[in-house]
Amino acid sequence: MKIRLGDLRKIIREAMTVGSRLAPSGVPGAGLGVFSTGDVGAGEEVFSWDPQVDSEYSGEYLDGLSPEESEEFQDLASWDGEVWSLAGDNGAYFNHSEDPNVEVVPRGGVRPARWARVAARDIRPGEEMTMDYSQVGSDVPR
Repeated sequence: MKIRLGDLRKIIREAMTVGSRLAPSGVPGAGLGVFSTGDVGAGEEVFSWDPQVDSEYSGEYLDGLSPEESEEFQDLASWDGEVWSLAGDNGAYFNHSEDPNVEVVPRGGVRPARWARVAARDIRPGEEMTMDYSQVGSDVPR
């Protein structure tokens, strides 16, 4: 099935619920980060799990990857002790912070990585959106 560009943009907007772009992260040691392209108010949802865009993988999925592919996959996905969850859009690029501006709230299923991400405070245009990884999983398989 071929997806038209307009449909793809609609699907991506449904997962990232605010305007965002990828750029080099300000988090030391991180590659890319997700940045707001507009004002985001405290409490506003910035990401919602969408099974049309986002995916889950078993722990054994890593067994079929090369070491380089495994490392890249683990950088973008969240491990909750049972499955890997991977956002299929900019939502995969939230970096960890001890003082995040995005928090994870229980909406959208039983798995923490599927929960909504909400602005913990006002976020300005151009500001990197970060979260506390411990809210979605351990990121350490098996």
